[in-house]
Amino acid sequence: DGRFIRASRRFFDMSGLDEAWSRLPVLERMAKLEGLAKDPAAARAFNLRWRSTPDQSYAATFETWDGRYMRVTTQPLRDAAGAVLGQVFIYLDVTTEHRAMLALEEQEERLRRLVEGLDAGVIVVDRARRFPVANATALAILGITRERLAELTLDAETWQAMREDGSPMPFEEFPAEQALRTGQAVHGVV
Repeated sequence: DGRFIRASRRFFDMSGLDEAWSRLPVLERMAKLEGLAKDPAAARAFNLRWRSTPDQSYAATFETWDGRYMRVTTQPLRDAAGAVLGQVFIYLDVTTEHRAMLALEEQEERLRRLVEGLDAGVIVVDRARRFPVANATALAILGITRERLAELTLDAETWQAMREDGSPMPFEEFPAEQALRTGQAVHGVV
């Protein structure tokens, strides 16, 4: 029915709302909370979603008007028989984590652009032995599409290589395999 039960002091400190907010009618409370978001329409959509199906859990991250990021999670509050009595909301300030994630995404994009611009063929192999990055030169050398490479892993059955003298290179000597196995950089292998 929209009754407000309790909020921690931390919630009020984080949101900038005061305790008078908790005594407002439900629609005014919702409007004030939505107004904290840089995109109030997204906050409104979140509110409408949990209100339309209160037996579900929801989570979303919102940027606030002052540049912080808040993670909002809802959980149904149930009685002993499992009937929904209301919603429990958890608000977390995830600004530091969100900014770190954005910085990492920007760094990964810069790396992708750098690798793509190289004349040499470059393929990145991750710990799962997948290929998250490969430039056009590497794809041309291998005669493979990006989509096909994404389906493959670094394994002895799929890949064969030759040493510089033309002799077969055992899979254990592949530079990527050595680096993954030992955790050490491999240099001077052609």
